[in-house]
Amino acid sequence: MFSTFARRSAPFAAASKRMMSGHANVEEVRAEVSKWKKMTAGMVVLSTLFGFYNIAAHEHHHGRNDLSYMHIRAKPYPWSCSDCNLFDGECWAECRAAKNA
Repeated sequence: MFSTFARRSAPFAAASKRMMSGHANVEEVRAEVSKWKKMTAGMVVLSTLFGFYNIAAHEHHHGRNDLSYMHIRAKPYPWSCSDCNLFDGECWAECRAAKNA
């Protein structure tokens, strides 16, 4: 059953080759591919430069640490400075300075 179908549809499959983008020749296809590669590379460079500009030109604002709800602790943290969050560098520096003093 399947072999009969395959045999009958083989001539149609071989004859109906289609260029998916509608171009008639290979030179146009290569030119389009080259154009889009250049545009992609340009946009990558432009996006990278814009990202670096945003990082360098704008100030970085830290959140407020003086709010009382930010220091509610159900139990102390399991590290040496038990009142400091893991990535709170200022709190860690103050805690270590207080321990060394």
